Amino acid sequence: MKNRRLISILTLVIATALIVFIIASEREKPLGVEKGAKAIDFTLPVWGEEGVEASLSDYEGKVVVLNFWATWCPPCKKEMPDFMQFQEDYGNLGIEIVTVNMYYYERKATVEEDIQSFMEEVNVTLPTLLDIEGEVNNTYKPTGFPMTFIIDRDRVIQQVVRGEVNYEMLEHLVLPIAEGD
Repeated sequence: MKNRRLISILTLVIATALIVFIIASEREKPLGVEKGAKAIDFTLPVWGEEGVEASLSDYEGKVVVLNFWATWCPPCKKEMPDFMQFQEDYGNLGIEIVTVNMYYYERKATVEEDIQSFMEEVNVTLPTLLDIEGEVNNTYKPTGFPMTFIIDRDRVIQQVVRGEVNYEMLEHLVLPIAEGD
């Protein structure tokens, strides 16, 4: 009789521990800007579309390559064609490349002209958001430009790349996430 009671208590304890473990492991990732955190949402105006805004959460369900850049940054200009080609080649896998001009760091007197010139010179075809008030800068705190975040379909940051990326790096870093689903 004592053995049965002990087995029943042990079974109850193990079942409770298992339930607690499952609930704890299913919890939402904490918000943040580092690898493993759920990317913090933001809403910014879209370049060239008067009155239109876009949010990071608009792309939830897609693999997002979020790139921060500035017009005066040579590596930013150099990597942009690779981003556009990658989007063209692999967008059908549910990948979206979103760029954010760090307006906050641009020359204030000529910012609009500088962005227009960059967009035309590079022939940017990607969604470009403008961090006019520095909100995204204050949240993501880029340590330099360019800076790129690779975010999975659940908006969890999988990689943070400081510095220039190229097409091969994008294939290596992004495709396993897109194809792993």
